[in-house]
Amino acid sequence: MFDRSLHHIVPAFNGARAFENPRFRVPIRADFPKIINPYNFRDVAINIRDELEKRGLRFEDIEQINLSFPHKEGSRHNNGAQSARILTDNLGDLLPQKRWVMARGIFDAAHLGRSENQSAVHALTERHVYGVDMEKQQRELPFLRENFQGESYFILVDDCFEQGTTLANLHSFIEHNGGTVLGAYAAPVGLYSSLQQRGSSQNFYGLGAPVESDVLSAAFNDASYGAGRIPEMATAFQHSARQGSAPWRDMDAAACAQMFEDCLAPFDHSMTLMTDGEAQRLIDTLMGAYKEKLTFDELISDLHARAHCLEKERSAASKDHHAHLCVP
Repeated sequence: MFDRSLHHIVPAFNGARAFENPRFRVPIRADFPKIINPYNFRDVAINIRDELEKRGLRFEDIEQINLSFPHKEGSRHNNGAQSARILTDNLGDLLPQKRWVMARGIFDAAHLGRSENQSAVHALTERHVYGVDMEKQQRELPFLRENFQGESYFILVDDCFEQGTTLANLHSFIEHNGGTVLGAYAAPVGLYSSLQQRGSSQNFYGLGAPVESDVLSAAFNDASYGAGRIPEMATAFQHSARQGSAPWRDMDAAACAQMFEDCLAPFDHSMTLMTDGEAQRLIDTLMGAYKEKLTFDELISDLHARAHCLEKERSAASKDHHAHLCVP
């Protein structure tokens, strides 16, 4: 397992170029397409064509599309790889003039246990760490090589998704390192169908309309931030806080939102970077609609405790690194 304090370092092997895991998640563009099932092969092909045309590119002029998928080194359960392989084969049959290449050389270097833990707090505080290994790459993928130049186009594939955390983090890694992600394909679990902007739900949980965005910090006013869900999250924070004791019940939505944002900072995260699914899972958790209910004060306490543990990890890692440097 790789130390979370070194999440910016990419363990690259066997001739791969220098990569890094971004400190902060790369924002997902507001017009990122909705996620569709990877087994709708023709719809996937049409979606890729449309995304290229948005960039003024002709589909027939692009020689290679790469399929990146979450898979852990040494794991026997890589359902994302199976979905990617099936999609690769079928796109190859449908459009044989194009090279469809599985990006096996990009892999999850840290085991986060996300299959076992889909809680809101776990998604927001545990970060994916990616590694790159040329020996794992069975077909040519110039994006990985030291002499890479130009454009490299990717689609993301997984067997299913709940909150979109895994796909959002994989998108972030690829785009941070110079690739272009055209879309993501997975079977949704529940109601989620996008990583970005689903739009606010009116009268959610009987709370009425979400608080107006202009009462929040100016940093939260962009409607594209947090998949457009920040006003809803702030309203849920305030509702939950009011169920507690003083001083929690006296906090307004803006103060709750800022407190939560401050608690995300140690994890290099922000409400502005959350996916639609992450926002919904957090709201469900506060409103008691998810199996692991938390009140707002419990949520803040949990984040503080995790931040304290992370700081201890980072301090220990820093001392160990310094000791290695001092060894003659």
